[in-house]
Order: sequence, then structure tokens, then C-alpha cells
Amino acid sequence: MFEKVNKAIDFFRWPAFFILFSYLVLFASFNLHGLDYLFHIKSGEYILETGQVPREDVFSFSQEGKEWDNHEWLYQVLIYKIYQQFGIEGLILFKALILIIAFFLLTAIALKIDWIFAFFLIFFSLKVSFARFTLRPDHLSFLFFILFLMPFVFKKKKLLYSLPFIQVIWVNTHGFFFLGPLVLVLYLFSARIRNKKNYDQFYKKAKAVTFFTIIACLINPYPITTLIYPLKIIKDILGGRQTVFYQNIQELRSPLVPFSLNSLYIKYFIFTSFFAFIFTRPNFFYFFLWAVMALFSLNSMRNFYFYIPAAIALIQSRFFYIRRYFLREVATAKGFIFIRILLFIFIAQVSLNTAGQIINAPKTKYSYLDFSLENSVGTGPKFFRQRETEYPKKLINFIENNQLPADMYNNFNLGSNLIFNFYPERQVFIDGRAEFYGQDFFRFYNDINSGNKVALDQAVERYKLKGFIIGYQRDNPPELIFTLYKKGYRCIYFGMDGIIFVDDSALEKYPDLRKQLVELKNYQPEEFDFIKEIKLYTPYAEGLYKKGYILYRLNFYEPAEKYMDNLLKIYPKYYRAYYILAKINYKNKDYKNAYLLARQTLSFNPNFKKAKKIIIKIYLELGQVKEAKEFADELDLSIEKIRQEKVR
Repeated sequence: MFEKVNKAIDFFRWPAFFILFSYLVLFASFNLHGLDYLFHIKSGEYILETGQVPREDVFSFSQEGKEWDNHEWLYQVLIYKIYQQFGIEGLILFKALILIIAFFLLTAIALKIDWIFAFFLIFFSLKVSFARFTLRPDHLSFLFFILFLMPFVFKKKKLLYSLPFIQVIWVNTHGFFFLGPLVLVLYLFSARIRNKKNYDQFYKKAKAVTFFTIIACLINPYPITTLIYPLKIIKDILGGRQTVFYQNIQELRSPLVPFSLNSLYIKYFIFTSFFAFIFTRPNFFYFFLWAVMALFSLNSMRNFYFYIPAAIALIQSRFFYIRRYFLREVATAKGFIFIRILLFIFIAQVSLNTAGQIINAPKTKYSYLDFSLENSVGTGPKFFRQRETEYPKKLINFIENNQLPADMYNNFNLGSNLIFNFYPERQVFIDGRAEFYGQDFFRFYNDINSGNKVALDQAVERYKLKGFIIGYQRDNPPELIFTLYKKGYRCIYFGMDGIIFVDDSALEKYPDLRKQLVELKNYQPEEFDFIKEIKLYTPYAEGLYKKGYILYRLNFYEPAEKYMDNLLKIYPKYYRAYYILAKINYKNKDYKNAYLLARQTLSFNPNFKKAKKIIIKIYLELGQVKEAKEFADELDLSIEKIRQEKVR
């Protein structure tokens, strides 16, 4: 009976993979996410208009004239032309196409083993990769890396000849181009260790291809710095010069640090690593490749999906020996079939759930079909809109419609937006090219953003700053806002997507800005027509929260309270709003309501430690030391330390 079921299972191979790839298409066609692509579009436009790849920076007034090795220039030209011809929709489909081809090739590699196990492997590889399904030049590196593995996995000499040509494109599209020669060098090194005569012809061709691939790395606008670039990166990492980026840019943090996705990363890494330590007839090439890519991927979360091709290549080389060992030492053939049946049940369940998600995607706005393809650049129908977390439309419109000082500070995540919309009329203080700005400047930027008065004064003096444009994308409002207000800078824009300050000299030079002055002290929240607006569009929750948070931090409790109340009418489970209200009531010495609101916070997020500290402080204020101590002991917190902490 087992044998019949086992054979019947194989009929479902292609339907299962069809559903899986439909799922891939769905998520690959999701909105673009992030805004670095806006910078790349503008850079591509600049290159085509000037007819040259810039050797010095032209986009930032803080770094103007600094040498810039733009390893992504060809990618930038490509996406600019796609955007010019097909708009945002074309960019989404371009991203989807690259990812579909990449995972198709990975599936071809995985299918060298039993399809049941291959499906399981590709499914979890997709899950791990979804966080990187943005529009980035990394995707081309991901695809090219897989292409470099294909000749070795399938033992095809003819595929080797394509690698130098791929390398010419790779070296001009992304900084990870060094992975191509790395694959070839690892193969040559492992082949020497293996020293098998039947690989002589393939080895000789691989040697020649390696030589031409390295030569291909010189076919770019920066041949000398290109050769030095990989060594510089290794030196910076080993010397700790990248630390400031790892600490402050989420995608550059190691998967080993606390983060919500880490459990999936680590589980995938542990599972695939098991295959590296099966030493029956070891293939040193795949082992060395796995080891190098493991180190590379664990260095930064954005690198993790480069580990996937190396892991799959390793597994396909080890699967035969694992299966043979299993049949000989662990279970019979029937036991192996039983495992296949169990995995097939899992695949069937996954396929059914996935099919349901695909069918319901248009209703739940999971695909690009339900997002504004044009609103990424500020236009388009409302039901196709882009969230303000991704594109600060009102902030951009304000800058566009008002004459502002030329050189103004902006925060890191806003730079690409400003370049896309206003270059060459305006340059930026900083943008997403962290590596270009360097660790010293980035540390200086962080000091300014954290409200350091000395760093702020130095920046104003050094760059003659007359104003500050601060977006709220992905970030909490920085301490800089509160320092600027205390130093007397005047607010001229206060929105759900950002805030703008200027100094008095800017108001004198541009008197029309006086009409835009916002008196934060007397600020009153906008009135929402809740029935109408919830029906047409859901007000931006993060924006409401951040406006309320800023007013709270400035000690303007009444308008802050109104913002949080409005937010909770729309999103009753928004726990951070309850927390702000709890703090307001605590500061107003209304301990009963503060206690109730802190409890409400914990009802929606039981692990929110800050709310627990508020409750302990309330107990202390009411003289209930015993209750405070019991609560603090549960949290393993020092009651004396909490007593001394100020509620900010």
C-alpha cells in the first residue's frame, strides 16, 4: 500500500510547484517597499543626461566633490529606462521577473534531489527571502551568484563560458560582484585538494574562465578601485569600521542579534548546516562555499539570502549519501516512504493555504494590483495609493510649493525622496549611501539626530544650515526635534509624515514662510470625519501617533491626548497610544487612570516592559511598596532603579 501511495504522490509534483511559484509571483509583485530605488532612478537619469558616470558626488552638499565609486551605475541606468518607459508598474514587474528567474534556477538545483524534500527546501527558502523582496540591485547579485553555481552543479562545460560575460554586467551593477570570482577560486582550490583526474578537462576550462572573469572585473569606470574594493570591505569589517552602520541600520545588523525574523533565519541556518558535516565522500567545493557564505550572511541580515544558493547546492550534493545512510542505519525503505508521505501531507496543507492567499490577495491588498503604481511619485487614484510610511506625499508637496533655504538638514531615510523630487535644484545633507558617507560622518549624523547640541551647532556652522527637514519614515521622531524647538527654531510644517524647522534668518529672507508658521504650543489636532474617512481611506496610524508623541514630548499634553484618543477610535488595539495616555495621566498625578491605561497597554502587549515600569512607579507614588516590589521581582527589575528613573 505504501508503494502505491508513494507513486500517487509524484502526480502532485507540478501542481504543488505551480502553486508555490504563484505565491512567489504574488509576493514578488508586492509594492516596491523602501525608497532607495528613487535615488537609483535619479542617478540613472543623471548618467544618461550627462553621458558619463560621475566620479565625484553631485547629490549631497555635505559631501560635494568627494570621490564616489558608483558600482551600481548600469543598474541605475536600467531602472531609469524602465521607469521612463513603463512607470512604477514596470519596476515592480522587473523586480518580480528577476526573483522568479532566480528561484526557478534554485528550484532546478533543488530538484536534483527528491521533489518532496526539494519543495520543503524551496518553500522555507522563500520564507526566509521575503523580507528582501524590495527593488534593489542586490537581486541581480543574487541571480548572478546562482548563475555562477550552475556549471558546477550540472557539470556543464558550456555554461562556464558564459561566466566572464555575466561578470562584465555584474561588476557594473552591484558591489557584490566579487562573489563571482570567489566561486571560481573556491572551485579551483577544492579541485586541487580533491586531485581527481576525471575532472581535468573541466578543471582546465575553469582555470581559463577564472582568468577571464577576473579580467572582466576591470571592464568598468573604476578598474583600479574595483580590484581594491573587496579588500577594503574585508579590512573595514575586521577593523570594526562598519560597526556604526551595523548598530544603526536595521538591515545591516547581524541575524544573530535580537530581531523578530531571527528565529526563522537561525532555524534555516541550523537545518541546512547539518548537511555540511556529512563527511561521506565530501565535496570540498560545496563545503568551502557553504562556510564562506555562512560567514558572509551572518555578518548582516541583508546578506542572508545569499546563503540560500550555497545551502541548496550543498544539500543536493549530500542528499544521496544521507538517504543511503538513512536506509542502511535508521529505517527501512518503507520508513523512508512513510516520511515522504508525512512531508507530502505538509506540502498539501501548505499548497491549499497558499492557494487561498493567492485567491484572496486582491481583497486583502497583498499584490501590486491593489496599490497605487503611480502614487510612489505623488499621483494616482486613492484606492491605489501608497502608504505615507513609504512616501511622504504631503511633506514633498509642501517643499515643492514653498521656497525654502537651499542647504537644509534632512534625515537618512528621507534623502532618496528629496533627491528624486528636487535634484538638481536641491541637494541633500545625507541619503541612503551609508558606505559612501563613511563611518565618521554617519556617527556625526547620529549625534545630530539624537539631539546632541554640540554636534548640532557644529553642523549649523560647518554647512551653514538654515533649516531642518525631518521625515518620520520607519523611525520614531528623533531627539533632534525637541532640541530644535528648545533652541528657538520655528516650525513651518507639522504633518503626519514629517516636520520642518527654519531659523529666523530664513523667515526674513523668505517672508512668505511666515504664513506657514505652526505654533506647536497652541496646536490643535485636525478634526476627522470618522465615518467618511474610514470608509474612503484609513488615516495613517503611525503618523497620528508620531504627531501626538511629539506634542507629548514638548509637554503639550492636551493636544497630545486628543491625538491618542483619535488614534484609538480608529485602532482600538494600538497599545503605544494607551502607553502615552498612561504617562500623561501619571504626570498629571491622575494615578487611577494612569494605572488603568497602563493595564490596557499590557492587555494588547503583555511583554511591553515600559508599561510595567509605569505601574511600579504608580504603586510607589501611592505608597504601596509591597505591591511595587512584587511586581518588580516578577520582572527581575530593581525597584530603587525604577524609583530614580524619570518618565519621559
